[in-house]
Amino acid sequence: MKEIMILYFGNELFLGIVLGIWLFSTSMGSFLGIRFLKIIRKKLHLLWVLLVTFLLLPIEVVLLRWLTVKFFPIYQVPSPLRGIALIVLILFPFCFLVGGLFTLGVRFFVGTEKKGLGFFVGRAYLWETLGLAVGGVIFNFFLIGTSFPLPSYLNNRLLSLKFPGLVEAKNTRYGNITVTQNRDQYSFFESGQFLGSTQMREQGEFLTHIALSYLKSPKKILVVGGGFGGVIWEVLKYKSIESIDYIELDSDLFGVLKKYLPSDLKGTLSDKRVYLNFIDGRKFLNQTKKKYDLIIFNLPNPSTALINRFYTREAFNRVKKNLNKDGVFVFSLFAPVDYLSVESASFLAVIKRTLESEFNSVKILPEEIEVLFVSGVEELMEEEGVLNNFINREIETQLFSSKYLKYRISSSKIKQLKTILESQAVQINEDFHPQAYFYENAFWQTIFSFKVAKALRKTGEVNFGWVIGLVVLICLSLINLKNRDKMVVVLVGVSGMTLMSFEVLILLVFQTILGILFSKIALIFAALLVSMAIGNWCVGRVKYDPHKILMVIQVLIVLYCLFWIFCLKHFSGEIIFYLLSVGLGFLGGTIFPLASKVYFEGKEGKEKTGVLYGADLLGAMVGAALTVVFLIPVFGVVRTVLLILLLNALCLFLLQKLGQCK
Repeated sequence: MKEIMILYFGNELFLGIVLGIWLFSTSMGSFLGIRFLKIIRKKLHLLWVLLVTFLLLPIEVVLLRWLTVKFFPIYQVPSPLRGIALIVLILFPFCFLVGGLFTLGVRFFVGTEKKGLGFFVGRAYLWETLGLAVGGVIFNFFLIGTSFPLPSYLNNRLLSLKFPGLVEAKNTRYGNITVTQNRDQYSFFESGQFLGSTQMREQGEFLTHIALSYLKSPKKILVVGGGFGGVIWEVLKYKSIESIDYIELDSDLFGVLKKYLPSDLKGTLSDKRVYLNFIDGRKFLNQTKKKYDLIIFNLPNPSTALINRFYTREAFNRVKKNLNKDGVFVFSLFAPVDYLSVESASFLAVIKRTLESEFNSVKILPEEIEVLFVSGVEELMEEEGVLNNFINREIETQLFSSKYLKYRISSSKIKQLKTILESQAVQINEDFHPQAYFYENAFWQTIFSFKVAKALRKTGEVNFGWVIGLVVLICLSLINLKNRDKMVVVLVGVSGMTLMSFEVLILLVFQTILGILFSKIALIFAALLVSMAIGNWCVGRVKYDPHKILMVIQVLIVLYCLFWIFCLKHFSGEIIFYLLSVGLGFLGGTIFPLASKVYFEGKEGKEKTGVLYGADLLGAMVGAALTVVFLIPVFGVVRTVLLILLLNALCLFLLQKLGQCK
């Protein structure tokens, strides 16, 4: 998954797609694997299957990197359909074997005790869950910063195929850092995404001098991200500057980049007025009591949840509180202004409307492929004053000039773009309703297919009431089921969907609020999986009617949904996510063993041991893909939780009918 995320530049939308493909392939192994693995008749043969599975891991990583270079342009995100085809090709063999191993394990290790087949299927699920927990913790604490599963030398050789001129590659707790060289120019990438190069300093000039020209006497500056691109160098040219706080999340990234910066840029970072802070930008804004004259977000477009959280109403509100009364907030976004598609217009309109919800004055300064947003707590300075500020300071620049400044702040494109954006019917970008994230990804699709982009954009117009109606109709049709076994399979599928949907919600909301997901993901998964194992073990020892216990668990899941909504509004600390993971894991871990006891009651054959496991994984696949790709971006977190609540509430009726079929 780490390798595939690099392929897609760290975009969390593909996290759900990858999880979905992973779970679907594993479920196919559970359903069908037993048919293809009939030749395995001895327990010793399982060791050979395990060995093959283990060896597939490095082989798949090698194939992924080689095929990526073979079929996709270097430095470009692959088209969605071809990219998904590649992921299926890479993941399916490994996941199919893993799913088949579950069924084989149950077949070989069912005991002779009179506890029923359901007991042993549940126990196998317990051991698998514990194995997942241990594997996740080992990887995230000990292997995530290494070249695992490849030797370091081979790892770098393969990376050089994707990154020609590779001089250094390093895995950190926040991503993969790559440095390439082309003559005297060094280029920097994080998780495949281009950050900048040592020779691209004009962007720093334009951003800095336009922003500072809106201020009379700037003293305290905050720069979030991208300080190595020349922004800090340009800011220090102003004599009035007293301090610059530079924020960078990953200290390892800064350590690598500093090796290759030109001496002048490297020297600015050692200036006594520059203070380096290795912390999440949102966290810094929440904690600091300082007031700034200028705050610069030098960040990419919000193509990931991690970056989108800097362009939400909540983030802008925090920025406003950290600005002086006459302070200025500035950032730039990539957008082809001369050919503005509906998707990119919607994206920019979301940002504009979100800014206007917090700032009294918002200026949009478009150029060919870039739009600069300048916002003020109070009214921004008039054009004449802005121009005079820059001229009177006599700042030495390479490309930036007073003529260019005059052109930017009085361009005819400003009025044209403003008219277009005001005609767009869009909502405000919020932490728990990432509209900018959604439209940015729709805009990205236009590179490959306008039809796909249009279809994605149209999903954003889906009425929430229609979705509720569809869920109710599906649930009503399921309630009419008469086959007892099918009822249990449906319940397990809904349980898998609920578990994975909330797992994705926990990860994305954690990332949105705290921004340090990849350094804490081990603890979240450990809390989830260990509590699943505990829930599994607890119900395995209970002697009461499993159907009645299922009814109680289902009621608790509905209450858990309500508690989730309460937590979103009243809690934001890190500990609440571990508590939510523990609660989710415990409840989710009880469903499978209880359902197994009900399903296999009175059955002796082992031919259907993979049915429930496959249903669980298929439900999880739907939950992962649907939640990330559609529900959260279109309807937001709260409405997504409400849909899950509705689905589980209606499942109570199915359980009641199941009890009548006994």
